[in-house]
Order: sequence, then structure tokens, then C-alpha cells
Amino acid sequence: RHLDKGGLDQQGKQGSLFERNKAHLTWRKTQPALVNNASIELLPDTGDVIAFWRTTHQGEHRQLCAFNFSDAVAEVEGLEVKVWSAAFS
Repeated sequence: RHLDKGGLDQQGKQGSLFERNKAHLTWRKTQPALVNNASIELLPDTGDVIAFWRTTHQGEHRQLCAFNFSDAVAEVEGLEVKVWSAAFS
């Protein structure tokens, strides 16, 4: 029977899902619109892409978040979002 190591075998392996998620979480902590209480404005008509702006309540920080669930590269407000990925601007 295989035991799940919880991603421990991916630690330190460049490009692994574990290391990419770790880097993303580190980056996310530096983005005020993502860590502080913020409003969300969903962008309409984006097809298989879920896209929204997060803006801090004081309006001083704004972040575009886009998640592409399609099998083709998409563009949202000038931001290229690769297949099955997320992009932030």
C-alpha cells in the first residue's frame, strides 16, 4: 500500500508543484489586495476564465486575478493567461 508523503518528496525540487505553490504563497503574502480585507469585482464575459479585480477598501491597492480553465491561452485585460493556470497583474 502506498503512503502519501504529503508532497515531502517534492521539497527542494525546482519546478515541482510543492515548490511552485510555496513560491506563490510567499509572493501572495506581499500583495496587500490579496491579504487584506478587499472587495472583489468579477469581470463579465470571460468564458472559461474566471477573472476579477481585488481592491483594498481604501482603494490604494488593486490586483487582477485570472484563472484559465480552458484548453487555450486566454487574454484578460491585456494579461496572458496560459492553459489551466492562474495569472496576476
